[in-house]
This record gives sequence, C-alpha cells and structure tokens, in this order.
Amino acid sequence: MHVRSEVDGKTHVYRVGGSGRHWSADSRRLLILDDKTGAENHRLYRLDIEDPDATLVDLTPFEGVRVWLHQIVKSDPEHVLVMHNRRSHTVRDLYRINLNTGAEEVVALNPGDGIAPVTDANGQFLGWRKSALPQRARGKSLPPDLRERSALARVSQEVTQPLGLSHDKAHAWVLSNRGRDRVALFHLDATRGGAATVVHEDPKADVARVLMSAVQGRPLLAVSNPDYPRTQVFDEQLAAQLRPLLDAYEGMQIGFTIETMAPDEQRLVAVVFTHANRRFYLVDRGKGSHVLLGESRSAGFQASMAVPEAVEFTARDGLRIPAYLVRPAGASSSRRLPLILLVHGGPWSRVSWGDADHSEDLLRAQFLANRGYAVLLINFRGSTGYGRKFMTAAVGQFGAAMQDDLMDGLQWAIDAGVADPSKVAIMGHSYGGYATLMAMAQHPTAFACGVSVAGPADLPRLIETFPPYWELELMYWYSYVGDPAVPADKARMEKISPINLAHRFERPVLVFQGATDVRVPPEQSRSMVARLVEQGKAVEYRELADMGHSTGYWAHHLTILRRTETFLAQCLGGRAARFDKMEWAARLSGRLPLW
Repeated sequence: MHVRSEVDGKTHVYRVGGSGRHWSADSRRLLILDDKTGAENHRLYRLDIEDPDATLVDLTPFEGVRVWLHQIVKSDPEHVLVMHNRRSHTVRDLYRINLNTGAEEVVALNPGDGIAPVTDANGQFLGWRKSALPQRARGKSLPPDLRERSALARVSQEVTQPLGLSHDKAHAWVLSNRGRDRVALFHLDATRGGAATVVHEDPKADVARVLMSAVQGRPLLAVSNPDYPRTQVFDEQLAAQLRPLLDAYEGMQIGFTIETMAPDEQRLVAVVFTHANRRFYLVDRGKGSHVLLGESRSAGFQASMAVPEAVEFTARDGLRIPAYLVRPAGASSSRRLPLILLVHGGPWSRVSWGDADHSEDLLRAQFLANRGYAVLLINFRGSTGYGRKFMTAAVGQFGAAMQDDLMDGLQWAIDAGVADPSKVAIMGHSYGGYATLMAMAQHPTAFACGVSVAGPADLPRLIETFPPYWELELMYWYSYVGDPAVPADKARMEKISPINLAHRFERPVLVFQGATDVRVPPEQSRSMVARLVEQGKAVEYRELADMGHSTGYWAHHLTILRRTETFLAQCLGGRAARFDKMEWAARLSGRLPLW
C-alpha cells in the first residue's frame, strides 16, 4: 500500500495484506481485517499511517476467533465497533475497541438468535436483527410440523437500505426492492406524508451503490452493473467537473465511481477502470484539476489482455441469461476455438465486467484466454444483482435448471460459431467446482475435461459441517437447496451430490482443495476423489497445505493456474508454460512445496 503525504510529498510503502482495508474516522489509521491461517478466523489490525515505519498492531489477538468490523463511527475516531465469537463460536457479540490502547468493552451480548446488531450513526446500540428461520437452527430437533416439510421456499432478501436525510429532515433517500423486482433509489418526502418516488432504476439490474453528499444531503451518483458498468451522476456541477477526466476515455468501455471524498467534498478520489486497468485520480473541484495517483498492477499487461464481451442467451425455459465472453486477444470472431466454461462461485454472487485485479473469475478468464481459449462466464439463475425473480428462479434448482443454464450457454457458443464442440472444458471455484463435477457426471461426453477448485461433492454433509457462526444465516441454503434434517430434502440433495454420481464420469478431472478450508472442508474433495478412484476414473488431486477456501494468495493462484494450464493443454491443446521463474522462486522460498 502506498501513502503519499500532502505535507512533504513523500510516499511511504507498507507491506500489508488482508481481505478488508478501512480508514479510521480521522484517517490517521488504516484498519485491516486479515486471516493468516486460511481458516477465516480474521483479526483486526491497526496501521498508523502517520508513522513511515509503522507495523501492524493486532487489536484482537484471539486464537480460533472470527472478527467482523461492524461500524466506524464518524463522531468517535478513537473507537471502533466490532463483532466476534470469542464467548460462543455460534453467535457474534458486539464490542467497542479503543484504537489507541486496544482496550475492549462489551456493548451488547447476543441473545442467541441475533444475526447482526443494529446501531445508529453515532454507534448507539438499538437492537438485534433476527434470523428469518430460527426454527430451523442446525443441530436442534425440528418441530413435528416441520420434520417432513421441505425447507424450499421462494424467498428473496427484501432490501430497504436508508442512505441519508436532507438537512431539514424533510427528505430521505433509500435503496429498496420492496414491492418490486429490482432494487431502485427512492426519494421519501415528509412534506407529502412520506410519499415515495423512484429517483433512479436500471431496466436490467439492481442499483448496486449510491454515493450520498453529506454537505448537500442528497444523492450524488448511482452505480449499476447490468452488462457493462453504468454510473449516473445526479449533481450537474459535479458532472461538469468530472467531464475533463472522463473525456480522456471517450470511445472506450469503462467503469467509473468515486471512492472517497474530503469532508467538504471539494476533493475526491475517482476511479476509472477498463477491462485491463484501474486508475485512481485525485480530483480537486475548486481548482478544476485531476491528478493520477496510481494504477493497478495489471497496467503493464494491457496489450495482452482481452476485452470481456457482454452477451445474452435464452435458456430452455425462456429465461434470458446474461454472460461474458472472453476471446484471446486478436482472435478472429469467425474462428471456432477451444472453450472453457468458467463457472462463478457463491452461487449467490455474480461476475461483473471490469479488471482482473478485482475479480478472481476475470483473472482466471484472462489467463485462460492468453493460453488460447475462449472463455464463457455465465451469470446463471440465482446470480445476484438482476432482481428477485432471476434470483429465486434458482430455488430447488441445484443440479437442475442451474446446470441447464450452463449447458444452454455452451450450446449458444457452439451455435454462434465461437466454440469447437470437440474441445470444451468446464472449470469453477466453490459452487463453480460443484457445477463442474455435476456437469462431468450429467453430460459425461460433452466436456473433454474438468477442473474443480474447492467444489462441494456431498450437499447434505456440506450444510451439516458449515462453520458454527453460520447457524443463524442458513436461510438461503435451506430455501434454495434443502434442509438435511428433513428426510425428503436430504434424499433429493443426495441425488444431486456428485459423490453419488462418480460412476458416470468418463473424462479426466483435476481437483484442487485447500487443507484449511472451513466452507468446503477437505473431506468433500478427498471423498470425491476416493470415489472416482474406486470407480477407475481419471482423476488428479492437489491439496494445498496452507490454503483455505479463498485462492487470493499469489502462491496459491500460481499453483492452481500452472497445473491447470498443463492439464488443459493435454486435453484441449492450448498453450502451457514450460518453465516459470516465479514458480521456482515460490518453491525455494518455502511458499510452495519443492515437488
């Protein structure tokens, strides 16, 4: 991380990792959530950026405890609110931590059914948000009326997110999908009895983010991601001040947003990203200037990177399915190519157009395209960001319509002349790994090979072994997949578990697994591989000793991609590196095993 002082102009470099980085309320410290074990037991660290020689200070030095950053209170820069499960691994309590001393005080203990605390803008505790399905808490006997009833239900989280008030408190703005399909920006007018008016909506997707002005007390911009990123700037003066910056990208497909603003909102950090790069600018509205602060590490590879193309196809039941197609840079659109069907995880997630530094799926897609493959990334039903109907179309469709969407997308690519039907592979991480294993079983001759990274193989066992602090948040799993405690649900889940379909595999499969994974425990992949071996199937297994569920660490990425390119070259014929000095640097440094 690079921090430049405006006092002396010097830039200080700090070597920090972490999955979350947040500024303290006074911007004197960086707060970092990091897990160095792979077991998702994040701790909260403090970095004093006014000290050029500062090192991380652990504010929550608790072994085997998961920490969440709950709130940074603007009015109290010396403290921060966190949640952790040190008292009980199944629930999260709320604490206040002094950023100077690390002293901790209890704010509220979880009554046992609280998912998250509710606090106001000043950090005052108001109560607990409760689980929607407390009667299905894992490990407890179901009431008789639920014992034989399927948990499947077409439920979708209702979003009502307050954004801010006008200074006279007569006007409010919220993001909501209440009584509608997609999340939109609403204006509430107290002078008209709280009448709600839609201020902004996207015809295809949820409004994903709104930036509010604390100075003006109204929205400045809204962002949505239907196919390519869309940013709507509401403030005409701000739009005019940003025009010189954005005009430099005229004719290019870009995404744009504002990361942060100074308290007076006269200076801000704007981000402009393409498919290959992300640039950060310091915009001074008073001076009418913008200065480049830095750009992402992928900038040096722009010429070699392919532009993801937004496409859409119709599923067999008529549902329109969005996707992205990544062809090798310079590849002729009339040439059939070997194709990788790359399936995103979640499944309550999605692929969004952008640069590879901010999407592991697009990072893998760019790598595979560089090796000579076309890559199809499908936002199948159940993917988030496209409204309630699209998401709930996945209820009960694991191993069924969700898989059909993938096969329909593949057929679209073949019919469009993109894919060589004799050279197709499927690959994915997490849910994408599950979809890979299912596709290899359901369509044993459609794919030349498959690559599963941390893919679940036994659905009932998966839900039964989720981390204990997930217990109150299993609504989506119960509603979309089923409850293993209900015999009918468990029987259906067993039928769509790859471990019970190993006999149907006909083509080679490569399986990766993190040894410290708590979301998809190693037993899932180990048992699947053992079953395939018993059936005499072609399978290769790689377990990474210090990897959890995420593959964000560069050495893990390197291991997976290097072995994947060799494996795919054998079954599809694409390019593969013969020697990689970074791989051997990682091996000699101990980050990877020597052999």
